[in-house]
Amino acid sequence: MTLARPISISQNLVDNCIFGPLFSLPSEKLLKDYVCYIHQKLHETAGHLYISRNYICFHPSRLDTSHKKHVIPIQTISSVEKVSSADLPLLLKITTNKEFLFSLYRETEEAYLLIQDLLKQHIVDEDIKSTLVTAEEIIEESLGLLPSDLVYLRQTKTQSLELFLRNVFQLPFSSCLLEYYACTFERSRYFMVPGRLYVTQDYICFYSNIFESEHIIIPFGSLTDIRKTSYNLVLPSYIEFLTKDNKYPFTSFYSCRGTYEFLRDVWRDYEVPQQSDWVQPPAVTFNSEKSTKGERHEDEYGFVVNQDYITDYEENFFYLKKKREKQRTKWEKFILSGLDDTRQSPVLNALIHHSILPEHRADLWYKLIGAYTKPPSSKFSYDYYVNQECFASDEIDKDIPRTFPSHVYYQSDKNQEKLRRVLVAYANKNRSIGYCQSMNVLAAMLILVMEEERAFWTLATIVEDKLPDYYSKNMIGTMVDQRVLEYLAEKHVPGLLNLFRSFSFPLSMITTKWFMCIFIDSMPTHTSLRIFDHFCVFGAEIIFLVCLAIFKTLEPQLLEYTDLEQIMSHVYKTMSGWYNDELLFELVARLGPLDPKEIEEKRIKFREQISKEIESQEKRRDISFLKTTTHF
Repeated sequence: MTLARPISISQNLVDNCIFGPLFSLPSEKLLKDYVCYIHQKLHETAGHLYISRNYICFHPSRLDTSHKKHVIPIQTISSVEKVSSADLPLLLKITTNKEFLFSLYRETEEAYLLIQDLLKQHIVDEDIKSTLVTAEEIIEESLGLLPSDLVYLRQTKTQSLELFLRNVFQLPFSSCLLEYYACTFERSRYFMVPGRLYVTQDYICFYSNIFESEHIIIPFGSLTDIRKTSYNLVLPSYIEFLTKDNKYPFTSFYSCRGTYEFLRDVWRDYEVPQQSDWVQPPAVTFNSEKSTKGERHEDEYGFVVNQDYITDYEENFFYLKKKREKQRTKWEKFILSGLDDTRQSPVLNALIHHSILPEHRADLWYKLIGAYTKPPSSKFSYDYYVNQECFASDEIDKDIPRTFPSHVYYQSDKNQEKLRRVLVAYANKNRSIGYCQSMNVLAAMLILVMEEERAFWTLATIVEDKLPDYYSKNMIGTMVDQRVLEYLAEKHVPGLLNLFRSFSFPLSMITTKWFMCIFIDSMPTHTSLRIFDHFCVFGAEIIFLVCLAIFKTLEPQLLEYTDLEQIMSHVYKTMSGWYNDELLFELVARLGPLDPKEIEEKRIKFREQISKEIESQEKRRDISFLKTTTHF
């Protein structure tokens, strides 16, 4: 029997095989179960909340033996409410002769409505009832599995997940699942990957199938520390796993404190296994991209075209060549007229609307963005900055091999060194910023378009003039513009914004990378370069407008989804295949221009708010530090 068929079966059906025996309710049919925490006084306990036709039951996780399970008959419930506390924005409160408080992350609303319905009807709706068939009926009527497969179906959810983990992560049979959490892995400061964190007694495993499969395996034996800390106001708190060579930050836990304490307990109780034939792997992160069969396809800029979008690329490129031929005469005439003081030229704006021709990008980007003014006003030359000792060289050296790794240009040591020089030079030029992830993406693209020194001055112009404070230590410029974008989204795509809020998932989790990389590496090359053409003239305004155009286009489809992973997968897949740049810029033209006065007013307002929040956060951090280091 293969693993594929059983794993595809609904976990709810597997739970039906064990729910009755677990709570001594043999005739009950399970409707829904949730990962949750139960809160009593100052103590919170992780576990699962089970809802059946006549009962609401809580069972603690297997490690927590201090808390008992609860069985609450529906008929004894006097009220069910959604409440909030100082620490948690949304709790489910169930009142009988006692009060029970549960936190269910983003599923509180669903559980609340289900319990309300049960209170009103005292019996499950016929539609729900008809879906709760037995495992035997599933086998006989739907899957056509062999009778021997019934043994698997009667295993617990934990056992089925353990088989999944062994299949995906190649874990030994002795490694048993203890708990799992919905969370987000912070791959970099600007790119987040939602998924699930699985905890066994020997390993921490992360799995996500959004856009591309992301797997992380961290043996407890390789850990040097587990920390709960604050990062910034985009990610207010997260749990970080440290090994000798790497760190793995995770956020978006519905109870960061409870999860952290659980993980610390497991790590404290971890025992190094006795020697066996199975060798424990080191901590490792790997991406499992879709298999590519046949010939490697590259776009005109040397980037690999995903197999799923080759037809889209070829059709768009055929149209693009025709369009360029029509525009070439107009561009040559404009270039011959001179490039002095052209940034406000109506003729230029009309030409840029159709994108800059590739052969003119190097000169026009350098001129239009204003980078040409940097060398004369700089105290030192590019060569001077390159040859200084760099305090950020370790960070830069880690990111160089990960920058456009599939591009043939950056598979050369010579060209990787060129990228390194540009990043080292800027870190030396502006030591208050140094190096920030996403600079590598911008610099790598600039080097593909223009010569090395010009790429350096253009990067400096973006960081210091076009997107000020985006790449600073506290990233306040980025955070301010994320608030501005959310304000604009409330006006243009309120339904989509409310959808993300219902999952407690901020837009910034998606859009921070778009802003900091100006859509490079998030969309097909030609589309992102056309956005950058506009950015050279219009600055951050074009980023706001493109974000709104993307959300406006995706909103009808995304509103049909009820699962966050489906939503994220649809966003990333649509972005990676967005070759129809004409459609994107038609919508941008309809949405714009933005009112610059309004944007500036909102920036001032949000900067003040965020500055106060940062100050408050730093004070809390200082107090926390004193509490942990001061002894009386």
